[in-house]
Order: sequence, then structure tokens, then C-alpha cells
Amino acid sequence: MNVQDEPGLSEIDTALHCAELSSPFAQSGCLHESYETDSRESPEIFTHSSAEIKRGEPTQSDTNVVSVTMNKNDEKKNQSDGGLADLDDEHSPASHVYVHENQDTVSESSSSWETCNSADSVVVVVQRECSGTKAMYPDCPILRQIDHQKGCVMFWEWTEHLVEHRGPLNHYAKKFVLDCRYMGLCPDNTENTDIAAAIHATITNAAAKVAQLNPLLKCDVSLSGSWAEGTKIGGPNEFDYKWAFVNFNDSFIPEETEAHPFGYTRLRLRESEASNHNLTRYVDTGGFLDSRNLIRDLYTTINDAIFGGGIIASECLYLRKHLKVDKGSISKLAFRWVGTLYKDFLIEVDIVPAIKPSLWTPKCIEINHFGLITSPKESNTSVVLKTPSPRFVKNWNAHFRISVSEYEARILQSIPLPVLRGYILLKSLKDTMYMPQIYDHDQVDGLMEATISSYMLKTCFLHELKAAKVACDPTLELSRDSKSDEVSITWAKRIIERMELSIERSELKSFFVPGVNLLINHSVTVVNDQYILEAECQCLSHLLNVATQH
Repeated sequence: MNVQDEPGLSEIDTALHCAELSSPFAQSGCLHESYETDSRESPEIFTHSSAEIKRGEPTQSDTNVVSVTMNKNDEKKNQSDGGLADLDDEHSPASHVYVHENQDTVSESSSSWETCNSADSVVVVVQRECSGTKAMYPDCPILRQIDHQKGCVMFWEWTEHLVEHRGPLNHYAKKFVLDCRYMGLCPDNTENTDIAAAIHATITNAAAKVAQLNPLLKCDVSLSGSWAEGTKIGGPNEFDYKWAFVNFNDSFIPEETEAHPFGYTRLRLRESEASNHNLTRYVDTGGFLDSRNLIRDLYTTINDAIFGGGIIASECLYLRKHLKVDKGSISKLAFRWVGTLYKDFLIEVDIVPAIKPSLWTPKCIEINHFGLITSPKESNTSVVLKTPSPRFVKNWNAHFRISVSEYEARILQSIPLPVLRGYILLKSLKDTMYMPQIYDHDQVDGLMEATISSYMLKTCFLHELKAAKVACDPTLELSRDSKSDEVSITWAKRIIERMELSIERSELKSFFVPGVNLLINHSVTVVNDQYILEAECQCLSHLLNVATQH
């Protein structure tokens, strides 16, 4: 990057501040091994009717207001109490509320996506004030939330107001994503690489110490997830490290049956190892690996190694949280970085135990996708000790997720960067403060967690890559280090169009595991929160269009 192109200190400070903010969006997807077991409640809470989303109808002419509907009887009751209508939910913004009984006064010239109109209801408009349109990372209440009520998702205020933020949004998309050498949102600076190097050295030191303290638990550690793919966005605040047990690879045989959840397998101890007491203590009465004791032993040894000193590789890095050993499932380390640009910066590191059975290609996954992976057996498929929900799977502690992260990383590492940046751009926009959450006035909790995950977008991207490979798309023939904003934007649009089509069909097939629909929770047979998916997809599509307008 040329000196004149480097971001100013104010931009860096703003970007770093934003990078420290955790995304409010929940990640989902059946095959994303970096996350804890799904802790959501029973499937009943996911049953919603699909909302009708209207386009091209008139909107309120008032600036900075959002429409919600209320029953006329409720409105009369409020009037009889001598007060204005108030929204009782604790998440609703504190504001004055005005009642418009005549919707004929709305402006027909205003461009919008929808408005709700019912003979049995009146419109309540909630005043919201913009916090400023010049900040690249705005905390604007108008952008923060879109309301849903009585089957309608009210986009119009957000879409109209987003245009006022277009300048900073364009600058963000261009300077911090399309022109960024490494990742979206982060400006290029040496402290990013310093943090990554310190974390890697710390994890490597810990693995070496674990091998000394307990040779049976010797592991090969490798970076996984978005860092391995080259698709990390935001600050260097999250890392995934796969810990592959060296002494277990040849001792267990994967057992795949139709009775297992899609994408999971059990690991049976070989008969030749039946007298090996070092291994039999980690198997159940049926001879299958039980993850609980193994994870506890590994995590306890890692904690002991770190507490023993000499492991943390930088004076700027401080341990904040050790691994939890009481629950027998995947946990994470947490550190604080106190540096020059980053002040008291929180970093979380997922420690993902894994086993790589020798000479094994799972029956349930499809690897050869028209040359996207040229040599599928160059690296063994790993099984991560990530277990399914105990609510739906018997003997959950003996079922482990088949990891496809190595295959995903190899595909994304091999494609031209202009193509890859299309996915990074869309993924980055999804996690910005421009992307709203849906506030559902018909639900008890109100504020809905995001349902479109980065993994869903990546799956759409992989499907589009396969289609492009079959069609001999010339963009896949570009050199790895070439640059083309037009190509990147085109690919971002292809991904969101694939997402829209999948939501319309209520099916997003896993790229590697046939039979898995990423839009369906494994406990039910219907798409969860269809109207939220539709609304988020439309918001993301519109956000992409505004962000890339010249």
C-alpha cells in the first residue's frame, strides 16, 4: 500500500474500536465446528408464519420514523387513559409516539419497499433520531433496527435513511474491504500481524508443553477457520486452532451408519488396542470413544501448561480466561492485548480437539466437485470432538462432527483474490452496524437474532464456484493476486442471489454433506424463521447495492 493510500489515525482508531465490538448476530449452520453445542430452547419457539413483504407502496412522509400497527381497540383504550400509545417492550426505543388514523396523508412520492395497511388497525410512528451520517461505523438507531408486526416487515425507513450514510459506507467497502490486502474492516498495520504471531507462538508453546506433561496427549496444532481460508474480517480478535491427537489416529476406526446424524460419526477402538489401558479409559462400554474424559484431560493439561509459565509469547498478551474442564465440550481461551493501537483488546481462541483417522474418506461427504479440489487425499479428513445436541441425539458424547474445513480452506486458498473478495465483502457488510436486526413486536422477546450466518454465505459461495467451474467462467482464470472491484462486486451479487433463491425454495444444501439443509434446524422439518431470513436477505442485498454505488 502506498503511503498516500494509508488510512489516517482517526480512521484506524475508529476501525479498531469497531473491531472490538462483538457482532450481535448469532452464527448458525450445521457444519461450523467452531461453535458450542446449540443451546437454543425447544423447537416450538422457531415456528413462525412466513411474513408477506410488500414493495412499492406509499410510506409516511415523516423523516426518521418507523411504522408499527396496533389494534384500534387498543388505541381507543390508550386514548381513554389520556395518554399516547407506548411500546412496552424493554428493547423498544424510548420516544414520543404519534397516532395517524388517516393513512391517505402519506407521501406517494417517497420511494420505499413497503408499508402496512389494514382497515382494522392504525399506524403508530416512533420517532428516532439519527446519531450522525459521517461516521464510518455509525451507531445509528434508525439503521440498528427494522420492525416487524402483523405479518409486515417495515423496510422503508431503513432503506431511505441508509442513503444518507452512503458516503462513509462507500468508503468502508472500498478502502477497508476491496482495497485491503488482508481482511475487511482492519486497516493494514503491523500490530495485526504481531497479535497473530503472538497467538500462534503461544498455542505452539502450549502444545509442546502438553506433549512433555502427558505424551499420550501430544497434538499437531494448526490454524483453522477463516484465518486458514484467508477470509478473516474484523480485528484479530478470534482464532480457531485444531488440536489433532497424534497417538489416536491409528487406534480408532470411524463407524458410519444411517442412524447417525448427518455429518457425524463414531470412533470405535481397534481390537488390537483393547489391552491398551491408556486408551481404554477414554472409551465407553460399547468400545466407542467418549469425548468427555479426553477433552477434560487435554484442557486440564493445557491449563497447567499455561499456569506453569513460559508459554505466553508476548509481553503485550495477558491470559484472561482459561479453558473450562467441567462440561467436557469445546471451550476457548481468552487473552487481553495491551499494545500501541489496540488498548485492552479482547482475543478469544477456540481450542478444537480432533482426530485424523488414517486412510479414511467419509462415505457421507462429497469431495470431488468438478476440479475445485484436485487431490482430495492429500490431507486426511479430520473428526473434531464437537458433539451434537443431547436433546436430539442419544449418546451425544460418542458422536463427532466430520470436519470439512480443510477442504473449504484449500478451495478458497486456490481461487483468484478478486473472486474471494466478493465473499469477504458480503460477509463483512453483514457484520457492520449498517446491517439491522429485526424487532418482532409479535414475539415475546422482540429483538430477533440474525439467522443468516457467515457459513450460509460461504456455502452459497461454494455452490456458485462449482457452477462457475462447470461453465468455465473466465473470472476463475484470473491470476491469484490480480485486482478487479467489478469482479468482486459481481461475485458478491451472485452469492446473495443464491441465498435469495435458497430461501425462496426453503433449501440450502450443504456443499459437502448431501442431505443436510442448512436452513432447517436438525430438530424439526420446517425452515426456522422464514420471514426473518427473507428480511435479512433483502437488507443485505440492498446494503450491498448502496455500498458499491459510484
